[in-house]
Amino acid sequence: MVESTPKEVPHYMDERPLLSRTQEVERPHLFGQKPQTIRNQPFIPPSISFERLGYINFANILWTILVGWWLSLSICVLGLLLVVTLFGFKLGLRCFNLAKYVLYPFGYYAYLDDTPTPNIVGKLLFYVFSIIVFIPLLMATFLSWELIFYIPMAKFLWKLCTVMYSSIHRLRFARLKHHNPKSGRLPAMLTHSAGSFFYFKFTIFNMEVIYLNLLPLVALTFYLGYFAHEESPLREAVTGTLISILATIPCMYVIGVCTEIISGRCGLVLGSLINAGSTGLVELILFYFSIRKGLGDVVRAAVTGAFLMNLLVIPGLSMLAAGIKWKEVKLNRKVQSVSGTFLFLAIVAVFFPAVFYNIYKKSDIVCSYCDGKNGVFHVKSTTGLNCTMCSLTTPDDITKDHVYSSMAKPLMYTTSILMPIVYGVGLFFSLHTHKYIYDQFEAEQEAEENQAYLNTYVCVIIIVISCIVFSIVCEVLTDIMPKAIDKLNLTERFVGLVFYTIVPAIAEFMNAIRFALEGNMGLSLEVGNQGAMVVSLIQMPALVLISAILGSDNAKNSFTLMFEMIDVFAIIISVLLRNSMLTEKSINYFTGFAFLIIFLLIAVVYYFDPY
Repeated sequence: MVESTPKEVPHYMDERPLLSRTQEVERPHLFGQKPQTIRNQPFIPPSISFERLGYINFANILWTILVGWWLSLSICVLGLLLVVTLFGFKLGLRCFNLAKYVLYPFGYYAYLDDTPTPNIVGKLLFYVFSIIVFIPLLMATFLSWELIFYIPMAKFLWKLCTVMYSSIHRLRFARLKHHNPKSGRLPAMLTHSAGSFFYFKFTIFNMEVIYLNLLPLVALTFYLGYFAHEESPLREAVTGTLISILATIPCMYVIGVCTEIISGRCGLVLGSLINAGSTGLVELILFYFSIRKGLGDVVRAAVTGAFLMNLLVIPGLSMLAAGIKWKEVKLNRKVQSVSGTFLFLAIVAVFFPAVFYNIYKKSDIVCSYCDGKNGVFHVKSTTGLNCTMCSLTTPDDITKDHVYSSMAKPLMYTTSILMPIVYGVGLFFSLHTHKYIYDQFEAEQEAEENQAYLNTYVCVIIIVISCIVFSIVCEVLTDIMPKAIDKLNLTERFVGLVFYTIVPAIAEFMNAIRFALEGNMGLSLEVGNQGAMVVSLIQMPALVLISAILGSDNAKNSFTLMFEMIDVFAIIISVLLRNSMLTEKSINYFTGFAFLIIFLLIAVVYYFDPY
């Protein structure tokens, strides 16, 4: 396993990561904040005064309360069993000393003496009874790792496991003096601090541990979907839905990181397209299972949410973070103008069928006071009756509407065929005829690119496996979600807008913020631009095709381009806002704040949407 940050340190040193100058500059941060060095001045390594280090602090005491006491208790039980057998008496005494050390190891260290190997019976008894300690030790290691702040203690406990099983008879303990072990005694284990906030930026294979630690939720989702009993608390609708939604985050994150590594070797525009394409593919998997379960309204709202996420949330977060750091950031107006033109063209192609149908769709007049025949209505009484009970209604199933079946549906299929062609023209424009527009930002991307430990083939394999796992998670999620929607009394459209797009894309938001804070605002915004175009010109035609193949009899339970007018207005307003603001010479944090407020207002509207 290759660990990129922080650098591993010997067990007898402070477990907090100490980084060299090169590592501090090149280390990938969760939010992309790279420490700035001062030019033309010598680098002075940070000095640590060990005289100021204390062994009694809140973090150390909290670890003892959360983990240390019950792990120490299990080791005491092991020691007691060994002492009772008499054959393992000496090993039992060592276990008691080990339990005392594990309870609060800070300020002490363990070393190995020259004690001869104990009798074979005593050692055999130790290995037999050690299961009492082995399981709690693994649990303590797992819990310390999952808490992230206590990753140093997870390493400490893993080292304890290896030392205990190989040399329990040689283990001795002593107190540190002036924060140093005695001369001539090389520590086998030593720590004075339980954890560090640096580990929230810890990465393995360029993947941040804060997301990888959510992978156990994937296993938990498998369990509740295929093995848990119906009476299990995990099978409760809201709990199961929450676990399943959170389980999508590490899947999408791993796919995103591997895609980012691949795209980083392909240039700015192609890299942005690969990033957006991978996200679109993952979302298609989720939408496919949702359509199979008849959640057509959820999918339509989710597609709208994907638009808004790419048009408002991603650029909003990027501009907010960059504006706070630098006050103002200059933009390449030519690039944003080109992207804005393609976005406007994309939404026109997408929403023409919806606008067409909403204009010409069939409406029926419903009134309990009127008698109607052949479209002519007669008031029952003419004695001063002012009828206010009439209302216009549309059929619940639009497949029964002649306007949809004879005109809007063929228009939808025609538009779905043309949209990928528009996307192909945009690719040809960006990658061939007008590639020079993006050369400046491509140079910035190459300058910011960090070293990746995974090669392209390994990334592809990981992406395939992650997509399969994500498919299983989506199947479990779509089985449980309808019950949760009914229980929480939420509309399907609100669930699709928020939970289908925002929660699984948390890692994507972090990437956008990281790019912006690293000064690569062009890449950060381009990821959102390309994502919106992929959703409109590739993902939506694919969903139309999937619905046609599945052949649902009810259009409400499948995917069509017959969006509600609130969807049309929300997207058009978002594109116009984006195009007007991003044609300025520079942006600031207030611009990003405005984007996020617009999204919040739209989300509130969807919450109160009765349909």
